[in-house]
Amino acid sequence: MFSINARRLLIFSSIVIIIGVLVQQNWASKTPDEKWLYLFKYPAQQYANKVLGPAQGSHLPVPEELSGNNVEIQERFVVFAPKQSPDLVLAFAPVEKPPARDGKEWRSLGDSWYMLQVPPQPVKR
Repeated sequence: MFSINARRLLIFSSIVIIIGVLVQQNWASKTPDEKWLYLFKYPAQQYANKVLGPAQGSHLPVPEELSGNNVEIQERFVVFAPKQSPDLVLAFAPVEKPPARDGKEWRSLGDSWYMLQVPPQPVKR
């Protein structure tokens, strides 16, 4: 019915390679906070809702998916900082924007997520 000959195999392989390159380029164009939220948003949000809500005050273990992050629980928000990316600090704050931290403000990423602003680095000449 469908016999694979060299021409069809070449066309199929080319399409797979093109799609792979496009996906890789799309991923590479994302910022670190977009990548982190894509991978960890839902488990982090579920964990934060538990520790800020019904399980507040109890010591819930950090889920396995978030084990590569430092997690800091505050009264009204939870801070997530990936261990491999020390400049990236995100917070889930369902009620209000977290207060400034170390003189740095939080930038809204939408959906109750915030990113700690990193001051711009001076240009070296």
